[in-house]
Amino acid sequence: MKRIHKVLVIAGCLALAVLAYGFSAEPQGIPILIYHEVGPVWGGDAQMFVEPSVFRAQMQYLQENGFTTISLQDLYNHFSRGYSLPPRPVVITFDDGYAGVYRHAWPIMREYGFRGTLFVTDYIDDYLYMTKEQVASLVEDGFELGNHSRSHRDLRAKDDHELVHEVAHFNEELETTFGVEVIAFCYPMGFYDERVVKAVEQAGLRIAVTVRQGRAAPAQGLLTLHRIPIFRHDCVRSFARKIGGRP
Repeated sequence: MKRIHKVLVIAGCLALAVLAYGFSAEPQGIPILIYHEVGPVWGGDAQMFVEPSVFRAQMQYLQENGFTTISLQDLYNHFSRGYSLPPRPVVITFDDGYAGVYRHAWPIMREYGFRGTLFVTDYIDDYLYMTKEQVASLVEDGFELGNHSRSHRDLRAKDDHELVHEVAHFNEELETTFGVEVIAFCYPMGFYDERVVKAVEQAGLRIAVTVRQGRAAPAQGLLTLHRIPIFRHDCVRSFARKIGGRP
């Protein structure tokens, strides 16, 4: 029961955070998409669940309209070092590490030659989440691994010692476990303040994303970039409008 409660709390967090931070439109920038679970609704906020058939239609739209998936490492290199990006770049992020991303989203993305960024917590191997082996499979297939904090709690409530444990120490564990460098962070529930951002920076993370809505642009700060949430109700037409494509 405790595990189920934990999952349901996380599933409903994005909607609350979006209401708290509101919408900030960016006329230019790079779309970073937010997905959570891909698959049938099993609890929590149904808007956080995208049906596999809808997800496939969205990926098909991206391919047919010339979009290319990039990593947050690519975006960091572009924003901070001036590296070029392919035409119509888009970042596809998955928060929390739910098992449906492995079961449903990953096979579809492989068909279209797309890659994504997977933000995980210490809930790996827990109920309804991916196993370590599943995460490793995605990483080996080209997914970027990101840090979503150890416990997925509001980091603003943590003292300095706890922040190090949640961010820096967990980052080290991810890198050791999966054998990759982890440079991207996602604030749990989208909540952060100046002290939390500083802890992320001191942990050596170079780029971080929020749930503030809009296209990502350097003026937002590389550790507080905006993203675009994709919800259950987003048909291809609304999906296209969100990412700046043609409906």
